[in-house]
Amino acid sequence: MQRKHLRLSMSIGMIGFLVLTACAPGQAPTTPGAPGISGEPEKEKIVTILIAREIATFDEVISGAQGSAAWRHWTGFSEEPLTAPNRIPGGPQERRLAAEIPTQQNGKWVIKPDGTMDMTWKIVPSAKWHDGTPLTAEDIAFTVKIKNDPAVKQQTLGGGIQYISNITVQDPYTFTTHWNRLSILGRNGEGLTPLPKHLWEPLYLQDPSQLQFSDLNSSKYVGAGPFKLVNFEPASHVEFRRFDEYYMGPAKVHRIILRTVFDPNTMTATFLAGAADVLLPPAIGMELAEELRNRFQREGTGHEVIIGQRDGTNQYELQRDLTYARPINFVNPLVRQAGLIAINREELANIMTLGQLKAARVNDAPTDEPYMLLKDWIEAPDFPYIYPYDQRKAVQLLEQAGWMMGPDGVRVHQPSGERFDYQVQIRRGTDWEKLNSIIQQDLKAVGINLQIHVLTASEQNDNKFISLKTGASNITAGPKIGNRRFHGSQVATEANNWTGGNNRGRYNEPEMDRLIERTEMAVLDTDMRALGRQFLDKIMGEVAFWPFYYEPIPWVVSKGTTGVYKWGTDQDWWHDLDKN
Repeated sequence: MQRKHLRLSMSIGMIGFLVLTACAPGQAPTTPGAPGISGEPEKEKIVTILIAREIATFDEVISGAQGSAAWRHWTGFSEEPLTAPNRIPGGPQERRLAAEIPTQQNGKWVIKPDGTMDMTWKIVPSAKWHDGTPLTAEDIAFTVKIKNDPAVKQQTLGGGIQYISNITVQDPYTFTTHWNRLSILGRNGEGLTPLPKHLWEPLYLQDPSQLQFSDLNSSKYVGAGPFKLVNFEPASHVEFRRFDEYYMGPAKVHRIILRTVFDPNTMTATFLAGAADVLLPPAIGMELAEELRNRFQREGTGHEVIIGQRDGTNQYELQRDLTYARPINFVNPLVRQAGLIAINREELANIMTLGQLKAARVNDAPTDEPYMLLKDWIEAPDFPYIYPYDQRKAVQLLEQAGWMMGPDGVRVHQPSGERFDYQVQIRRGTDWEKLNSIIQQDLKAVGINLQIHVLTASEQNDNKFISLKTGASNITAGPKIGNRRFHGSQVATEANNWTGGNNRGRYNEPEMDRLIERTEMAVLDTDMRALGRQFLDKIMGEVAFWPFYYEPIPWVVSKGTTGVYKWGTDQDWWHDLDKN
């Protein structure tokens, strides 16, 4: 079968950058309507952003929401973390609420002989909540307390804050987190993004179990970020206004309107009609992105299509639980390897990324720190887990595992008689369908009948439905090297209200749990490298998932809209946004 190879020749970087360099945060615009330098009233700057997700809640740990809350782009309008990813890929974490980041060098990160640790943070004294109340260390201590309360949390914690035994508040702007174990997860302050204690505590004291239903997490959310929530219509739109008392200075944009539009064609038409300024990933596919880019260049509109790289891979998350996996024999590593090498992943990557990104060897992105620590090994020609395309070997492995070709071209297992019908769950969209139709043809060539199930809107946000799949889920993120996506505690079950974590392949092995826990406790690069290799030896040796390619994410930005930072999938620098 011949496939058309589409290529995209862009003169832009592939991994993370700014549309245009933003001005310094302290350079604030004047109040709308007030005279500017020229004496003319300043025009109110409004940016309309379209997103293909239903807007649910801000804090998914409390709400248990599975939809848009997992996409951290838009929550950054209003919430404020201690640190944020560097605006330059590969750079160190940047300070936000943190006036100082604890390190072993500055003595604020203390490793103790008994295997515990303390981290002392200082936060900026000028931060305020959107209702004008000063933000203090007490807010962060309260947030950790309620998120560690089993009566409150509806979803597994991130950032390792479950290992924080308590917090000591030294003064309004200084606090120490006391960890009951060593953990590398604490160094960036992940999980410490605060909630306003003065608003949440009365509800917590009344009934902790009811916090998940509070409108403080949706229509009445109060944050400390650059934009204040003013209107919340989850099925339609959310509106934010500039918070003029933001500690980094008022943002340059006065209003942001975030609209939900699921159909990429409708989204594109809205943008072309001038009714939107940014299409926020995941919005459109690569083919449509190329069409738009060519059109913008041809017509000289000044609009931009920016291709970034997601912090993960496009992959199949494989069902590993014998209770649900079908065919059952698919849990055999030889069978999983046969399926993987039957797919021409190099060609697949070339087609689906328009020649911009390469086939993935592991589950992590080259921009992530764990990958960078192991880069020389992973990218070496003799890396043991390349699994190159080889349909002849795939057939040999299948027959070795007892799968013989049936009269209709689908393999049948001997002696059980089970047909090799294998289902994959995918999201709706032309790129998803195109990708899986290519995989379907490759697998058909070796006698595997791939059945493609397009998730409905309700199924897409139903963690139970996805977790109990018989086959695979085609996802565009992935477990990073050594993180908890392969940990047994992250499996969604009835006991945890089908939230669990992101381990929706139900991978559950004590050996892997111990390895992940040891990785979390590593604080030295040498330890991280050694444990990272062990992690990859296990999951890649078992072919625990099928990596396809590093995932491209196209952003569409209108002429004059600047400061759109789009490395990976998170957007933590909306303060830089501007519109001329």
